[in-house]
Amino acid sequence: MRDAGLTAFSQGAWAIDAGHFSELRRLAGAMARSDVAAVQRFVPDAPDPLAYPVENGVALISIIGVLQPRDSWLGRLLGGCALDGVQSALSAAAADSAVRSIVLEIDSPGGAVAGVQQVADLIARIRGDGKRVLAWADGMCASGAYWIASAAERILVADATTMMGSIGVVATHVDESQSEAQAGLKMTEITAGRYKAVASSHKPLSEDGRATLQARVDAIYKVFVDAVATGRRRPVAEVLERMADGRVFVGHDAIKAGLADGVARLDMVMNLARPPASGANFRGEQAAAAPVVTCGAELLTTWKRCLAVRGYRLDDLTPEQGRAAMQCLLAINVDLHKEELSAGDKRALVGATEKAVRVLSALGVQASSQLLH
Repeated sequence: MRDAGLTAFSQGAWAIDAGHFSELRRLAGAMARSDVAAVQRFVPDAPDPLAYPVENGVALISIIGVLQPRDSWLGRLLGGCALDGVQSALSAAAADSAVRSIVLEIDSPGGAVAGVQQVADLIARIRGDGKRVLAWADGMCASGAYWIASAAERILVADATTMMGSIGVVATHVDESQSEAQAGLKMTEITAGRYKAVASSHKPLSEDGRATLQARVDAIYKVFVDAVATGRRRPVAEVLERMADGRVFVGHDAIKAGLADGVARLDMVMNLARPPASGANFRGEQAAAAPVVTCGAELLTTWKRCLAVRGYRLDDLTPEQGRAAMQCLLAINVDLHKEELSAGDKRALVGATEKAVRVLSALGVQASSQLLH
């Protein structure tokens, strides 16, 4: 009988980078031909999902490796990430009063679809309950891993080589009938219901089988795209046109496409997620100040001018005040990297400025009469 761990890697729909998917199938096939019991002796112990670090009120939860719905020996052997463990970690951090915000450390090509939407929905609920969740991608954040990241408040990439995207779904059909015949086996399936075993691996894929698999993949793809549109606060049409054609974007191209918000080191992201604390000058606290998000020159210049008109100089604010003001800018649906701003973009900046002024006033920041004259 085929091992359940191997079966999980050969069936169902996957939201994973295509190159990694081919390699996984090759490895799973090699495992199927090996002495499974002997291989299992080398499998590492399951990690403790609740052993995440907390620093200055910020929990760091790792999503590293190929995504699988639950722990399995094969997943551990291949360095996979069990999503039930991720859910446990997120739930624990959400319930922990010592945790004020969460950073997701992601390096994953994606994986099985099962469990991905549950994790993304949990992130949305945690944010709805008042805890911030930021995502930081180092290496790769593709397909199902990006689905999860898109539910976060902000997505930052580690450097210009970070790969991101691959928004799409893949399923495969393996025709095992010839290899079974060579082994002297002939499988006969007794079914009830037109579509039961319609894509059976014991026979060549029929047109009905192909259509069934395609419909399944299309349905999951729609859910995926809708989730990204909701998380990134972009119209579905824009996601389909700019992000969701299966491409993998690299570094700044991911930012320009709207998949990510900026470039930052992990320590900068942890600092950005940290609960506000008054103190040093906004300009003087490591470029976490410029709150990690890289903006086009015209956008940043216009934003500073808008604030100055209302009596506030961005560079004079404390880290707490600066983060609060910049969050108003980041909340608007404006491409942060475009060379020229449209009239609509400028109106959005004015609205963001009004909100920032209200936020700064609530923090006790007084407008400068020198700037007002």
